[in-house]
Amino acid sequence: MKRFIIGSVMLASFVAMPVASFAAETYVIDPQHIWVTFGIKHGPWAVVLGRFDRASGEIVFDRDDVTKSGVRASVDTRSINTNFARRDSDLKGPDFLNAGEFPAMTFVSTKVEKTGDKTGTITGDLTIATVKRPMALKVTFVGEAPMGPTNHVGFSAVGEIDINDYRIRKAVEFGFGPKIEIRIEAEANRK
Repeated sequence: MKRFIIGSVMLASFVAMPVASFAAETYVIDPQHIWVTFGIKHGPWAVVLGRFDRASGEIVFDRDDVTKSGVRASVDTRSINTNFARRDSDLKGPDFLNAGEFPAMTFVSTKVEKTGDKTGTITGDLTIATVKRPMALKVTFVGEAPMGPTNHVGFSAVGEIDINDYRIRKAVEFGFGPKIEIRIEAEANRK
């Protein structure tokens, strides 16, 4: 489950992707305005919710051709928060996220597709510990506004991973998953 969370955190920290486009602009994720949250089924009776409190990254956003956009994100797996300290400690341990050895999970986009006026799908590689797997996020461009000397943008994203893909078998033994729903809300400032 921790590895899943690490994957969620990766989504929370976006690192700029080099994209060759005149209209492309680079935005830095605001660490005070990013929420990487997740939900995972616990047995047949409940869903456990959690979040990663620390994430960072950059977004390259090309308004003229969003397919030339990209994102890199990093999530601090040590910042997992499920509102229960003992569970958080277990999730940071070697049976789950192994945050001591792998303090970050990362997401690097490989393809961006436009699906509507303000929607798209970002496909990329999510790495949790030593396992890298493809993941797709459905993204909505929430909006933008000037803030001080720069421009500010906001995005929402949702996706899903299977904890078996990341070899987090202990989570399944504990009755979690196997699917983890990830939700990201992010604000970013133009560089």
